[in-house]
Amino acid sequence: MSCLTEKVYPLFSAHMWNFKNKIAIVSGGGTGIGRAAAALLARSGARLVLTGRREEPLHKAVAEIAALGGEAIAVPGDAATEAGARSAVDTAIERFGALHLAVNAAGAAGVGLLVDTDEAMFDDLINANVRSVWLAMKFQIPAIAAHGGGAIVNVSSRSGLIGTAYGSVYSGAKHAVIGLTKSAALEAAELGIRINAVCPGQTQTAQFDRIVAKAMPGTDVADAAAMLAKKVPLGRIADPAEVADAIAWLLSPHASFVTGAAVPVDGGVGAG
Repeated sequence: MSCLTEKVYPLFSAHMWNFKNKIAIVSGGGTGIGRAAAALLARSGARLVLTGRREEPLHKAVAEIAALGGEAIAVPGDAATEAGARSAVDTAIERFGALHLAVNAAGAAGVGLLVDTDEAMFDDLINANVRSVWLAMKFQIPAIAAHGGGAIVNVSSRSGLIGTAYGSVYSGAKHAVIGLTKSAALEAAELGIRINAVCPGQTQTAQFDRIVAKAMPGTDVADAAAMLAKKVPLGRIADPAEVADAIAWLLSPHASFVTGAAVPVDGGVGAG
């Protein structure tokens, strides 16, 4: 079933959020948490630019948003390049006339011992998770400031708050996302821009499936999710829509005095 259907909104209706007349960029908008966030923003009235490296998921997400009455355009490109980051902002302004909001969800995960990590994997994880956020905000902040201010949410991870065995480089990259978020929030506050991060725990996405296949070969994804759920106080892993709701709250006026925060969305794992 499509991630844009009612099924992925088990807790809140899109009517809870009002982003009418807002223009937003969502990097990584074709898959996973980015796609869920894009769907929720579109259903709440925002017009969107979706970016990502793979064209097919982006165009599919755009088509499904259009079928629901929303408006979005796809801008394929690598968020970890200056050209890709600039293109998304330029397109938002050229097509919609402004930029108010951004969700920087593009990223990549990797598992393995630190001593087994080669330079190529290190560079890939840093570029996908850190360089992409830096470049996105580099162009988003001036554009949002020029159009009256707004908000940015960067997608970090629970691994950005704690150490992660067999994921040290990924954890380091997600820690860096939080550092960028907090520092940029201090710089952008006087411009009328709030910048926060969400830190999801295990979430049911295609990336989760890939990690299971690599880290737990031969294990059924549902079995892996059930096993991991035993370590979560709330007894399950997250649906991407639940992370999307946290993102929507941080983007909305309901979080008007929240900036520089790293908000866990992990079912309580970090509390113990």
